Amino acid sequence: MTRFLPKHKTKFLKTIIALFSFLFLSQNPFGQDSKVIQDSAQEEVIQVSELRQKFITYSLGFVGLPYVYGGDDPDEDGGFDCSGYIQYVAKYGLGMNMERTAQSIYDTVEIIPISQREPGDLVFFKNNMNSSRVTHVGIYLGMYNHGKDASLVGKKVFVSAVSDGPRRGVIITSMDENFWKNHYFATGRFLPSTLDYSKKEPEK
Repeated sequence: MTRFLPKHKTKFLKTIIALFSFLFLSQNPFGQDSKVIQDSAQEEVIQVSELRQKFITYSLGFVGLPYVYGGDDPDEDGGFDCSGYIQYVAKYGLGMNMERTAQSIYDTVEIIPISQREPGDLVFFKNNMNSSRVTHVGIYLGMYNHGKDASLVGKKVFVSAVSDGPRRGVIITSMDENFWKNHYFATGRFLPSTLDYSKKEPEK
């Protein structure tokens, strides 16, 4: 079951998705052609699968919601924590069930090298790099090429529900920001790669 965004979020979503090159080149940001992105690992323009684009587009509709510890439903809780956000977006954006904590999500996805990372993959972080415990998860978005935030242009970015720091809540952040760069742990995949997905699509 897909939950549609409230009307007041629709205009905001259209503004957010225009910030990224994977949507910037499309006249209709919600159409099936909204797939062009800049992959930050390969540094070339590629296309993401329709499934990945759907996941990304839905996730961006919640940017600006507050961080709520234990939050996994914006209607009931008023916001998200990091894993609740991922679980909710996967469930209502794609109809897929995810685990409920960052660690359990990490334990169930395929861990891939950065060189294979695509927008729509998950990125994991640890507060204590000497610990075995994964403490944060977000959605990798690719390269930020357009938008009002000049500090993000040309940088690899992800979206997540952040609990601490100068900005809290569901926000878009640079992977190169000091904290995230120093606490990055792994990239995980739960959606088929764009190449594998395209092989499964029936020929027209």
